[in-house]
Amino acid sequence: MMVNATIPYELSILANKKQFPIVIAMNTLMTSIAGVTAPMILAGLHISAGNTSFVVGIIASLVIAVLLFVSRFGSRVGRAHKQQDKDCSVEGAQAHASV
Repeated sequence: MMVNATIPYELSILANKKQFPIVIAMNTLMTSIAGVTAPMILAGLHISAGNTSFVVGIIASLVIAVLLFVSRFGSRVGRAHKQQDKDCSVEGAQAHASV
């Protein structure tokens, strides 16, 4: 499964038009930082390349998935997005009414 390939689409749904360039830039920045630091972390923990690092990556992914599930991160993002949409529609209505 290629999760990283779907992230820009998901971000385009979550971010409004003004925030989208910043959101994509932050995604690119974080991906770059992760790409640089992951090998350093593996080397610091004396994890060899190949099968061992693959297994460690699977375990780390499962731990992070459980933490996100337990913290209900997705529902909090959804609520924040709904609140943001509501705030934007109120601002848009006020701006339209003042014209």
